[in-house]
Formats: sequence, C-alpha cells, structure tokens
Amino acid sequence: MSERLSSRRAFLLGLIGLILVIVALVLNRPSKDDPALPTTAQAPQPVPSAPPVQQTTPVQPTPPPAPPPQAAAVEPPAPPPVVAVSPEKPVEPAPTPAPVAVAPSAPATPPTAAVAAPSDLRPSFDVVRVNPQGDAVIAGRAQPEAQVTVFDGGKPIGTVTADKRGEWVLLPDRALPSGDRELSLSAAGPSGQTVESEQVVVLSIPAAKPPAQVASVAPAPEAAKPADPIDRPLALVVNRDGSGGSTVLQAPVEAGAAGRLTVDSIDYGKDGSLLLAGRGEAGHGIRAYVNNGPIGDAEVGSNGLWRLRPEAEIATGPSTLRIDQLSPQGKVTQRLELPFSRAAPEQVQLTAETDRVIVQPGNSLWRIARRVYGGGVHYTVIYRANADQIRDPDLIYPGQVFSLPPTK
Repeated sequence: MSERLSSRRAFLLGLIGLILVIVALVLNRPSKDDPALPTTAQAPQPVPSAPPVQQTTPVQPTPPPAPPPQAAAVEPPAPPPVVAVSPEKPVEPAPTPAPVAVAPSAPATPPTAAVAAPSDLRPSFDVVRVNPQGDAVIAGRAQPEAQVTVFDGGKPIGTVTADKRGEWVLLPDRALPSGDRELSLSAAGPSGQTVESEQVVVLSIPAAKPPAQVASVAPAPEAAKPADPIDRPLALVVNRDGSGGSTVLQAPVEAGAAGRLTVDSIDYGKDGSLLLAGRGEAGHGIRAYVNNGPIGDAEVGSNGLWRLRPEAEIATGPSTLRIDQLSPQGKVTQRLELPFSRAAPEQVQLTAETDRVIVQPGNSLWRIARRVYGGGVHYTVIYRANADQIRDPDLIYPGQVFSLPPTK
C-alpha cells in the first residue's frame, strides 16, 4: 500500500514539474515581443548578463516605440539639411553682387584717368602755313574725335573735328589780315571737357606792297632784295608761360634743302638763358662755339631738328656764333658762322597795348618779343639762312673740339 502511495506521489510530482516547465516555456516565449527584443538585443549584444534583467523590466517596451520615431525622424531631418544647404548656396550668389559692387568702383577710376587724359592730349599745332595773301592751312593734334577751335586773338576763326587718330586740319573761310597776331587752340573731348593748348603761335603777315611802285623802281633792282625776307609770313610756336624754346613752323625765307645745317632761332629766357634751335642731318651731332670757345653739344633728331642750351654763360655784346655738324665718326661735315650779339631781355620795350612786338630790321633777322606770366620778357631772334654763313668744314678754328670715335 505504501509503495503504491509513493509511486503515485512521484507521478504527481513529475506531472507538476512538467506543468511548471511548460508554463515556464510559455511565459518565456512571447510571440509579439520577439521583434523588439532582437532589435534591442543586437544593440547591447556585448553585455549578455544585463539584458535579462533589463529586458524583463517594462522600460524595454518604451524603447520599441522610440526607435520608430527616431527612424522616422532621421529621414525628415535629412531633407531639411538638404534644403538648408541649398539656401546657403543661393547665399553664395550674394558674393557675386560683391564683385558687382567692385565693378562700379572700377569704372570710377577710368573717369579719373579720363580727366587726366585731356591734359595729356591738349590740342597742339603741327603745321601753320600762310601765304602773303593771308590764306592759311592750320593742322595739329588733339584728343581723338574732339571738337578743335582755332582762335585769333581770342576770337574763333574755325572749328574742326579731329579724326580717330587725333589729327585735324583747318582751312579758315576767310584770309587772315596782315599784321601781328597770336593763334591759340581749345578742344572739347567726347566727354564734354574743354582744354586749352599749352602753346600759341605768334604769326606775322607782312602787308602787301603795290606792284606799280616796284615796276617804277626797275633801274635799281638791288633795292628790292632787302624786302624779300619780309614778304613771307612768319609762324613761330612758343609756350604760353615763356618756358622752353620756340619752334619755327614757317620761316620768313625759304627753308634750305633737307639735311642742310641751319640756325633758325635763338630764344632769350626771362632769366637771360639762351636756347639755340635749327635744322640739320638726322643722326649727326651739333657743337656750338662763341668766339671759338665751345658752349655745348646737341644731336639732330629723326625729324631733322636740333636744340642746344649753352652750358657756359655767354657775355653780352657782339660776338661770333659758330655751329659745327659732326658725323657719327666725329668729322665736321657742315659748318655755319654768323654774327651774334648777346642782349639782355629787359632791353626790349613792349607797349602797354600789346604783349608782343615784332621788329623787322632789314633782311637778316626778325625779333619777336612777348611779355609772359610774371611780367618778364621773352624774345626770339629768327635768323635768315644765308649762303654767307656757310664756312669750309675742313678749316680748323682756334679752340675747336674734335670728337674721336671709340676704339675697338
């Protein structure tokens, strides 16, 4: 009997144990929570001991809802950053306006240069040719496409437009009357700014002589020779302020052949300084002497003109001026000699009615005196190219200086 009870107890205990095992298995295997558990279990996989304790806690169900929002939130923010990046790139066009702001400042500089440009392109005279009847041809340079006006004593005598190279030519409608006058220029550029010439032309047109009187004096032809030089107008370019030298645009006598050595003018400055000018053969040297003493050297330019400012002071009074033209090898190829009298500028008197006076003493020279800024007097002596001035270049003079070519 006891054995039967014991076996029965053992059976009941085994059955209870089996039921407990089945219940434990059922309790430890929830079907719906399994997806969340592997997700969280994979994240904390390195710590297996902790999951059992915290997986059983109700905190775990809270994370499962959290991941879906996070996953959904991760995608929405992604578009906003993309949208935020695109506005930043449109902002980069904002620097593009910055260069645009620099561009206006760049144009602001050219106007400044344009203001200075007219001063560098002031109108100037290149050619003034006047016949004894007063018909003139006047040409020069200015700013391209500028409106150039020529004035005679402050009164306009014609306006012309410079071409794209800045060259202009004017043929006045009316002949210029005889007498002494001063021509000047003004030019209005395309921008509308008007500038005046730094130089003026002193022009002297002799009065025409009646031909009948010349015919009546036929027995004495020599008397007509002294009047020849002043039958041609004289045109001389000088600076308004009296600085620098003068340039003869039209001499009162016919110019010599190209390359012929000449002394065209001697300028006397307000301070008594001298500046000699003439023509010669391009590429040759010029050496000047006074009373056989050297006073300075110069070179003939490509245009056939030369200028020389004496290095030594020249005493007043009559003397002899000699000009030698030297080849590149230092040989004298041409020589001129002419009387020269160094006078003080204050000896020339000007009338109150005019700032210039022109004297025509015979057939040797013209003298033009002008009062310049500051009240000083600047005058120019125009010499006639005369065969009597030519000397034999092979003659050796006292004090003559020779230039020797460099040795190889």
